Parts: sequence; structure tokens; C-alpha cells
Amino acid sequence: MPFDGSGNFSPPSPPAFPAVSGTTVNSTYFNATINDIAAGLSNCLTQDGQASWKASQNSGGYALTGLVTPTTSDAAASKGYVDTKASLETLAATGGAVLIGANDATSGALWTTVQGYIDYLKASAGASAMGFTQAGASAVTRTAQSKLRDQVNVRDYGAVLDGVTDDYAAFLAAYNACPFGGSVFVPYTAGGAYLSANPDNGSKAVRWVFDIGVKLAGVGMGTPGSGGGTFGSLRTNPWLRVNGAYTYSDLTTLTSPTGGAVVGDSSEFKSLAAAASTKSITGTITNGSSVMTGVSSTVGVYPGDAILSAVSGWPTGTTRTNCMRVVSVGANTITFGPDNGTGSGVATATAWAGSTTAATSFTIRRRHWMAGWYTGLDTGTVDNIDVHYELWNPVLNITGAAGAITEYNLNCYANTADYSRAIVITGSGDGTAGAGKVLGIDIQRGGAVQWVTGVSVRNAQVGLFANAKYPINIDTTYSNNSTGGTETIGYGVHFNNAPSSKGALFEGGQLVNGAPALVLWRNTDTSPTGRFIQCKDAADTNELFFVNSDGGIKTYAPSNSNGSTVAAGSIECNGITLRGGTNIQLGQTKTASSDAPINGYLTLYDSAGAAVKVATIA
Repeated sequence: MPFDGSGNFSPPSPPAFPAVSGTTVNSTYFNATINDIAAGLSNCLTQDGQASWKASQNSGGYALTGLVTPTTSDAAASKGYVDTKASLETLAATGGAVLIGANDATSGALWTTVQGYIDYLKASAGASAMGFTQAGASAVTRTAQSKLRDQVNVRDYGAVLDGVTDDYAAFLAAYNACPFGGSVFVPYTAGGAYLSANPDNGSKAVRWVFDIGVKLAGVGMGTPGSGGGTFGSLRTNPWLRVNGAYTYSDLTTLTSPTGGAVVGDSSEFKSLAAAASTKSITGTITNGSSVMTGVSSTVGVYPGDAILSAVSGWPTGTTRTNCMRVVSVGANTITFGPDNGTGSGVATATAWAGSTTAATSFTIRRRHWMAGWYTGLDTGTVDNIDVHYELWNPVLNITGAAGAITEYNLNCYANTADYSRAIVITGSGDGTAGAGKVLGIDIQRGGAVQWVTGVSVRNAQVGLFANAKYPINIDTTYSNNSTGGTETIGYGVHFNNAPSSKGALFEGGQLVNGAPALVLWRNTDTSPTGRFIQCKDAADTNELFFVNSDGGIKTYAPSNSNGSTVAAGSIECNGITLRGGTNIQLGQTKTASSDAPINGYLTLYDSAGAAVKVATIA
């Protein structure tokens, strides 16, 4: 049985094969056949594993199946096994000689063990051997090392973050390694970071990003409790600690555009396009039903949208409260109801009381209330005088150049259907409103210098509009920051008119019949002194008249009328009633020793209009 060395056997040549009954077997052919069989079997693998391969084997495209989990470094493994992380770790631990087909970019040597390749990946150049491609079109492939270096992490430089180990050197190294304008990330740990010194000397603008809840301790923090905070505190307000992202921008490296300014973080939003603000539909409304049926299209229709129509009895929609609104939307139905009176888009399904109208035209007016920036804080239920929250705390330190903490620009280029407001302060709830502890705006100032003007309103048709129970409440005393004491105010309301055009200082009237338009109370009913009302000349040197706190009225004209040609100091009225115990003094008081009458100071007119002069005698 010849064996060709390629794994193929062939029968012996005649006359040894095929055998013929009764033919004597030649010993030469018999011995050759037995030797061929022995040689062939010797080159085969036996099931009991006694024989080993003598050369590389070609599977001819067939797989080797049924492999068991390898336990030694020279054992074969199935694909399912080597695909798992656990198998790679096991093979690495045993020094498995597994070809992984990866080349060392430096030496070009083929790694022959998983452990060797793992060691390579763990080394400094390992991240350079792995690629990263962001999702989406036009994304370019970078190395994992390039991707991971987008942000510096203090742990990259050995920060332990256990609250005990000094992490100053690691923080400083991260700061030094961070490029100008880059970010340094400080992750949260239970222990936090201990710093023996301030790692940020302010030599460059760096964005420190602190995980929420990061704890910082050590001398490097300074003393924020007394206004001496350093790292983790704000440069403009060293009493405050940062918890979150903190950016320090170096404005000296930037140039403002002509007629403009440079801003820090910014957000811009696109408003609703005119074409998307309304939608035309048709539908059927039925008397006694709150559901519009047969709607031509409900795509882009949302609860809260207004529904406009010329149908008789349908709300006009000229205001946010006088309109019908969408309550819910179906496949081809719209449930509707009138606005609840707040204009907030809330409505309750209400049966239509008008006539049934089929295939009627309606206009959907989108309700599109958007906030470009929102910040929220829930104070919880803890209430004591040592708990205080502020949602926003901007600081502007002025030492030379002028500035403004906040600038709001409300640019109106067309008439609007509703009020446009630069600032709206609103709220809800009545927890402490009755106790007077809720203030819309509270303007205070510390230090020795007072505000020059607390609120300045310029170039406005109406400077102040108030719709309140008590429109203006003026406290008559104030704290003088310069002296530290409490003083009486200089004046409550001051009008500074332009001399060339003077209008009325006060305009108003009675709110209801029987009620006074102006009420003044004197300070005391015991020996009252002073004036209720005082009128003076333009030079502020002479009194013209005053109303005294005891109710008396006195005029000083014409002695200080300053040349007025109008009957200076006169009182003109339709009648005077003098009751018992009253006196009336007219004209000048006589001071001469004689009793000669002084004529012309009291003139009475009779029914015919003739003048009757009554002399006055002192």
C-alpha cells in the first residue's frame, strides 16, 4: 500500500492486488504492503494523544472544533474563548504564546504574547496605537492619546484625592501642562483634595472644572471665610468658593472689535419663523361637543396653541385670554376649550355652545414661549436665619475704568401685540408675602460711599408705573455708611425741573368721593411745630407761604414777591366764613403812635359794584 507522503495511500500494484482466491501470496509483495501500512499509520495522529505533529498542518479550509478551555500556555483555544476579556487575562497570566498580529510601531517586532501586547498598551506609547473616530459624517480619525489630551485631569499627574495626601504638586503640574485657555478637570472623590499651596498663580487663563461636590482643604485654599480665599475662590470676590466650572479669562490678550465688545460665555437661540407661527386647517365643530372632527391636518398642532376662526360666537383671539385653545390632539381631531383667563395656554375642554359648522377654516396660532437661559434653585424646607441662598451673584470691581454689571438691550424694530419688557420680575406663592419679607428688588450698598442714585430711569414716557396696594412707601430714616449712624432723609420726593419748561409736579385726584386726595399727619399733637407745606422762591431764600403744623396759613407777599405784577400775596375766594373765636388781619399792621386811619387795605364791593374802603387801625 504505497504512501506518497502527502497523506494519500494507494493499493499495491498487481499481481499483489487485487488478491485472487487460490493464488499464493508472494512474500515480497506482502512484506512491502505491511511496511506501507505501518509507515502510514505512524504518520497519523492517534485519538489517545500519543503521537504529535511532525510538521505544520493544512486544514484545507476546515475548522478545528470541539476545543476545550485551555489550561496551559501551549493549549489551543476556541475563537469564542479568546474573544472574551477574561480569556485574554488568563492567557496573559500564563504567558500564552498567542499570535495577535500587531506590530510595534517603533521596532516592527511581532508581538507573540497577549501579556506583551498588554504591556505595550499600558506603556506611554500605547494610547498612540489605538484609534478614535467620532460619530457622524466627515469625522476624522485621531489616536486615543490625542482624544484623551483634550482635557487635563489632575489625576493624570498623580493626584490622590483622599483629603490627606498633599496634591499640590499634582495640581501645579496639571496647571503648567494645560495650554492657555484650556481646561483642568478635578473629579469628585469622597476624600477631596488637600493642597499645601495655591497651584494657580494666575499667570495664564485656565478653566478649572470642579465636579459637583468636590471638597478642597489646606493652606492653598486661603481664608475665604474672611475674604482671603485663593485657590477655588473667585478673584473678584474671595469670600466665595467655587463648586462647578470656573473660568478665568485674560482680557489683555483680546482686542475689542470697532464699535463692539468681547464677551465670555455666550448663548444664542433662533426664534420661531413667521411661516411656522401659524397653520391653516379645516374641521367641523358641533354644538354640544368640545371635539373638532375631520381636521385636515394635526401635524404641528400642540396643546396650548390658540385656535382662531371667524365663526360666529368664536373668541376673537385678539388677546391671550380671549381665545380658544387646543386641549389635546388626536389623529384627525382636536379637543378645545377657552383659555382659563391667565393667557398661559391652559384650557379645559368645554362644549361648543354655538352652531354646528362643517368643514370650516381655522387658524392655529402656535404658543411658543421660550427661555434662552434658565437657572433654578430649590431651597428645600430648612428655614433659619443662618440659611441663605442666592441664585445669581455678579460682581464688578471698579478701580478706574467705568463699567456696568449687567446690560439689557431690548431692541424694538416693529410694533408688538403685547408688552415687550427688558426685565420681568414675577413669582408665585404667599408663604411670607403677608409678613413683608418678599422683595422684588432690594438695592443696598456697603462701604463708606452711598449710591449716587439707587434707580435711574431716563428717556422714558413713564418713569415709574406702579399697580400696587401701596405704590410708594418711603422710610424717613436711613443708615449713613460714612458715619455708621441712622439719619433722617433729606427729602422724600425731589423734582428737578428744567426752568424753561415746567409742568405740574403733582397730578392726581380723589380715588372715591368722600376721601381726601392728600393727607398729611403732623408729628405730635403736643406743642406741634414746623410746617406741613412750605413754598419758597426760586432762589430758595424767602418763603412765599406755608401751612403750619397747627393749621395756620401764612403768606409773606408782597414784601418778597420779587416784582411780581400779579396781585402778590392775595387770596381770592368766593366766600369766607369766620366762626366764633377767630380773628382776621388784613393789610399792614399800624406801628405809628397816632390813630390816623390807613386807607386802601380792605376793599369791599356793594351789589352795584362800587368800592367801599374800610380803614384798618393797629
